[in-house]
Amino acid sequence: MPDRALLVYDDDCGFCRRWVARWRRLTGERVEYAAYQKVAARFPEIPRERFAGAVQLRDARGQWTSGAAAALGALGDVPVLGIAIVLYRHLPPVAAACEAVYAQVARNRGRW
Repeated sequence: MPDRALLVYDDDCGFCRRWVARWRRLTGERVEYAAYQKVAARFPEIPRERFAGAVQLRDARGQWTSGAAAALGALGDVPVLGIAIVLYRHLPPVAAACEAVYAQVARNRGRW
């Protein structure tokens, strides 16, 4: 059982690396960050395409989330930002909007 969350991201993506650097400053030691290119083999239950397509978060209980849910989950303990995960989890229209925005950004991250 992991003792802290692990956010897995695409290290070949400059946009992703920039956001992870920001998130690291916000989350401190509460979240571990790793490039999927280095850790994917440790998690054969997650297809490489899933790692390549969106951030993946394994929470402290060992549960996986992807995309906007993963990003918000990693930031859930950050004061002020924690409300975002609460809204995501309890208001389906908020979750749908977050996932749509995340998917749009993910598809165009090379431009960003």
